Amino acid sequence: MHFGRDSSTELGDIDFTLPPDHPVTSDTLQRKGDPSNFDLRIGSSLWGRKEWIGTLFPEKTSEKNFLTEYARKVNYIELNATFYGMPPRSRIDGWYEKAAGRDFIFAPKIPRSITHILRFKNTGERIREFLDVVSGLKEKLGPVFFQCNDNFRPDQYPLLIEALDNATSSYKTGTFTVFVELRHEEWFADPEFFDRVATDLAARNIGLVLNDTPVRRDVLHMALTVPKLFVRFNGNGDHPADENRIRNWAKRIARWKAQGLTNVYFTIHQEDIETFPVSLERVRAIFAEHSV
Repeated sequence: MHFGRDSSTELGDIDFTLPPDHPVTSDTLQRKGDPSNFDLRIGSSLWGRKEWIGTLFPEKTSEKNFLTEYARKVNYIELNATFYGMPPRSRIDGWYEKAAGRDFIFAPKIPRSITHILRFKNTGERIREFLDVVSGLKEKLGPVFFQCNDNFRPDQYPLLIEALDNATSSYKTGTFTVFVELRHEEWFADPEFFDRVATDLAARNIGLVLNDTPVRRDVLHMALTVPKLFVRFNGNGDHPADENRIRNWAKRIARWKAQGLTNVYFTIHQEDIETFPVSLERVRAIFAEHSV
């Protein structure tokens, strides 16, 4: 994930401290949370690279078995494959079968034809079609998320709300949770406006994705509008700053868990994808230290 990166910025000069909770968070956890019902998912946005053979995957694993092996070792994937095109139902069925018998969750990303090309205009039917297709993942269907284009501004908010309403009206309550990822700086520049957005989404039981990325710290808004956390963690390989960042997340999640947080979807993004297996074990170990 290249969003929020700048090669000219020294990582040591960045304040990676997690911001305070947004006011909507405590209200969400208090009203909708359930401390006795907690589920943690940690994964990648890819299920297979040849560089993982010999670390995450057994030696001589063939590419056709990457997803099967990934689902044996990891319990979640942020499914970016769906961003690049509407998959046929047969492909969804194939993915489901490769993860059969495993405690595994897919989190599909809405196709870019909806979010980036049509920019949410007249997309109700396409959204319903997509949700119908990914319903083939059955009990392995996790959150579904809309990623707004970097240049999608708040003046287009009505289009976004209409699209989100189309999504939430297309499935039975409790089947899965819809999340949205906001990127343009203007969404976060006016605190009162962002408060309104958070309130609107909380009323609709729609979640806000949290991006933890080096340069764009404004997107780390710490607003939970549902009692579920979806984090896109943009890592920096073995840089020492990352261990502190992960530890800070473990502490915050542990606190939110005690307050009623029910689900965590923690996606590890690395510029050097080869480092994912090591990053995965580091996140797991640090989270376990803090009883997450």
